[in-house]
Amino acid sequence: MILDKVLERRYLIFGKVRLADIIKVQNNLERGVYQGAFNRIAAKHLDYVICRAEDLTVLGVIELDDRSHNLPHRKARDIFVDNALAAAGVPILHVKVQRYYQMGAVQQAIKDTFHI
Repeated sequence: MILDKVLERRYLIFGKVRLADIIKVQNNLERGVYQGAFNRIAAKHLDYVICRAEDLTVLGVIELDDRSHNLPHRKARDIFVDNALAAAGVPILHVKVQRYYQMGAVQQAIKDTFHI
C-alpha cells in the first residue's frame, strides 16, 4: 500500500474506522438530541486514519474519492463528515482514486495537510 511507503514508522494507518471512534458528541445535549447526533456519526466510516505510533493521537483522516463521490447523497455525506471533523479539529485529506499514485505527491499532500 502506498501509505505504508510514504509514511514513516512513527505513524500508524488504520482503515475503515468509525467516525464515532475518533470524534465525540457533546455531552451537554438533551438525551434525544445526543442520541440522534451519535447515530449520525456512528453510521459513518472513514477510509484511513493516521495516528502517531507512540500514543495513537489522531493526526488526520484520508478519504479516497472515487466517482461515487459525485453523487448527491455522497456529496452530502462528505460535507457532513468534513464539517464534523473540522469541528473536532481533525484535518482531512481527500485523494482522488486512481490506478497509480506519485509517491512524492502523496507524501507532500499528507505532510501539508497533517503538518507532519
